[in-house]
Amino acid sequence: MRRGALAVALVVVPAEARADAPSTSARCVALADEGQYVRDHGKLLEARRAFSGCAEEGCPTVVRQACHDWLEDVDRRLPTVKVTVVDARGGPRAAEVRLDGQPLAAGDASGPFPVEPGFHVFSATSPGLAPTRAEIRLEPGQKDVVVKLVLEQPKGPEERRDPNRVLPAPTEKSVPLATWILGGVAVASGTASIVFWQDAVSRGDDLRAGCAPGCTDEEIAPVGRSLTVSHVALGVAAGSAVAALAWYVFTPPKARRSAQPGAAVFRF
Repeated sequence: MRRGALAVALVVVPAEARADAPSTSARCVALADEGQYVRDHGKLLEARRAFSGCAEEGCPTVVRQACHDWLEDVDRRLPTVKVTVVDARGGPRAAEVRLDGQPLAAGDASGPFPVEPGFHVFSATSPGLAPTRAEIRLEPGQKDVVVKLVLEQPKGPEERRDPNRVLPAPTEKSVPLATWILGGVAVASGTASIVFWQDAVSRGDDLRAGCAPGCTDEEIAPVGRSLTVSHVALGVAAGSAVAALAWYVFTPPKARRSAQPGAAVFRF
C-alpha cells in the first residue's frame, strides 16, 4: 500500500505555493505518486528516478521531504555492483560490458552502480579475445558486489579438435547383480515384517476380546513369536537395503566399449 496519496499531498501543499507555481507543484506530486507506484511493483530503479525528481529544491516542502525519505529507503534496498574485466593473467582489460544485453556506460562499469534485485547476466567483449559472461542473483540490500569477467584468448581450430589428443575412455554405471539381489531381499524381508506384525496385532486383539486378562502362556506365545519374527525381518530388510546401496555406490563404473567404425551397436 502506498504511503502517500496524491489527494492528500495536494491538500497539504500551501495554497500560495500552488498559486505561484502550479505546474511545478503538480509535477512534483505526480512524480511522488509515480515513484510510490513503481516502487510497490518492484521497480526500484524507476522509483529512484521519480523520487529524485520530487526531492529537488522547488518542490513543495511536504512533498520534497516525503520523497527524500522514500529515496533513502529505495537506496538502502537497491543492490550495488562493481564490474571488473581482466585478461587471463589477471590484468585489467578494456571491454564493452553489457547487463542483460544492454551496454553499460563507462562510468557505471568502473564503479559501484545500482541494479534491480533479481537474476542478471553480465557479459564482456573485447577485440581479439573470446567473449565471456557471468550469471548472478542479487538480493535486496546487497552492496558493492564484485562481478569479475575474465577474457581469454580464443581457441584455435587445432585446440578445439586435436586428432592426436588422447581422450579418456567413456564410462557407464550399471546396477551390479549383488545390488539387485540385496534389494530383493530387502523388499521380501520388509513384506514379511509387515505380515507378521499384522498377525501379532490381530492375535492380540483376539486375546483382549477373549481371555484377557487371564490368558495362559500358551495362548500368549504365538503373539510373541510373530512380534519377534517381525522385528528380525525388519532388521534384515534395513541391513539389505543399506548393503545394496553401498554396493552400488562403491562399485566403480566400467569403461564403455566403443564399436569399430562401421560396426553396429546393439543394446539389450
